[in-house]
Amino acid sequence: MRLLIHDARLIATMDDARRRLPGGWVLVEDDRIAGVGSGEPPATPVDRRLDARGKVVLPGLVNTHHHLPQSLTRNVPRVQEAPLFRWLVELYEVWRGTDAEAVEVAARVGLGELLLTGCTTSTDHLYLFPRGHERLIDAEIGAARDLGYPVVLKALSDDIAHKTELGLVAVGLKNGEELAHAFARLSERLDRLDPPPSERAFLVQEFVADGVELFAGVSRDPDFGLSLAVGMGGTAIEVTRDFALRMLPLREGDAEAMIAEVRGAALLASVRGRPAADVGSVVACLEALADFAQQNADVLDEVDLNPIKALPQGRGCVVVDALIVARAPARG
Repeated sequence: MRLLIHDARLIATMDDARRRLPGGWVLVEDDRIAGVGSGEPPATPVDRRLDARGKVVLPGLVNTHHHLPQSLTRNVPRVQEAPLFRWLVELYEVWRGTDAEAVEVAARVGLGELLLTGCTTSTDHLYLFPRGHERLIDAEIGAARDLGYPVVLKALSDDIAHKTELGLVAVGLKNGEELAHAFARLSERLDRLDPPPSERAFLVQEFVADGVELFAGVSRDPDFGLSLAVGMGGTAIEVTRDFALRMLPLREGDAEAMIAEVRGAALLASVRGRPAADVGSVVACLEALADFAQQNADVLDEVDLNPIKALPQGRGCVVVDALIVARAPARG
């Protein structure tokens, strides 16, 4: 079906240039926006025309009611089947500890889910402001701004440890049309797996284009326990075998020493005009990973962070992908 919305007072495109098109038109083909412009619409046959004179049109689906911060509390077991009043009473105590970081993470989750539906605009009902955190809305706005295109789409399943080998990752998606096509393509690939995964989900995340790639991982030796490895990331680790290793727990200075032992770590320095990478943030990441592994040693078998993007100095590092393997329960 083709729908033409024409003669709008204004088309608010919401694209990177924030274009506003007076007297504009929108052409919709089935479930996607095929064109946006101003002036005379294309001379193409359509099934329906909608006169939008006097109206402002925002291309894309519009979500008119959301509670983005609640994206982090959907999985609280004790309220999954609770009636509304008990649900509110229980979760108000949880929401009391809400801060800007929690709201930003929740907004990224909620807005990423909306992107998958074709939604381009959303309102939010942020009605709980703990004392000292009266400007939580700023965290939501920042998350929405940062989650702009390009993005990465990943298919997720507990049955699939490594997504890339199965073609279940699409990177550098520049707009909603590319995201929708990637979603259809990855869904089809999941359907073709034998056996198909017992459950599935999709993740939309920021596309991090720059940075030096590293990996960090924790593994368990049956005799010696948990160890931490770090090396150059991406697929390079499988070819170069360039990494450093330490048994856990780490001692003070171990993380810095491990990075220095990796031959490829020279890439973290300033090279040919490229700024030096934020090594301090990589050190903090390694120490946090080691602490996490130690605190969960009884239930953990393996953790892989690959790649970690070390961004230029002052911008930190980003864990692009992570895999956690739980320890198999003891027989007896």
